[in-house]
Amino acid sequence: RYIGYLISLGKFSFKGVKVGLDCANGAAWTIAKSVFEALGAKTYVMNASPNGTNINQDAGSTHIEHLQRFVLENELVRAEFSRKGELISFVDKETGKETLSAPGNVMKMFRDVPGSYDAWDLDSDYKDMPVALDGEDCSANVNSRSVARDESHQIFRSAINGNNRCAGHTECDAIIMDRATVAAIPEITANHIDASLIHEAAIGKIAGEQLIKLMTLGLTEEEAEAQIVNGFLK
Repeated sequence: RYIGYLISLGKFSFKGVKVGLDCANGAAWTIAKSVFEALGAKTYVMNASPNGTNINQDAGSTHIEHLQRFVLENELVRAEFSRKGELISFVDKETGKETLSAPGNVMKMFRDVPGSYDAWDLDSDYKDMPVALDGEDCSANVNSRSVARDESHQIFRSAINGNNRCAGHTECDAIIMDRATVAAIPEITANHIDASLIHEAAIGKIAGEQLIKLMTLGLTEEEAEAQIVNGFLK
């Protein structure tokens, strides 16, 4: 009857919502999951194994770090915060890459298709997920670095929308070789008087001086070229 009463107090549905419950090894562990699931939530329960002496032991409201870790890590990403609330790590678990370039909220997004060969047509279209700078004093960098060779064709498209006081930067750097073509089409839109947005693009071939310098160290032309390309992409 008590569970039914608690369910009746719910003022909205939790359908589609994931809820983490830290029961602190207390008496509510027997009912918390049932109540939230009856309201439609998908529940994840921790600290629900009371033994009569471990209530609130390294659990509950005085030890929220367990719930924080649960909320901030899933099968896709892992996020860590400092005690001051600064985001200090944001790892893409699929690639194992750290996407945070500095403490705060500056992110690096990776899409790993850095080179095109033969007669490939490579369209890196970041306009299908435009960066919207909505928060005050937020910032974003969208960078592309690639190598086009043989008879391949590359197009880089990006879009940043400055909707508040913010700073945005988009950049395309590409090495072009053989009979390839490269096009950079950045788009920046300022919808606020204090939006500061920049776009840059640099496309060029490998400098002959770089090849000569490496070849004087004993590398063949092909080895020197590969060394320069690898260094550029890193």
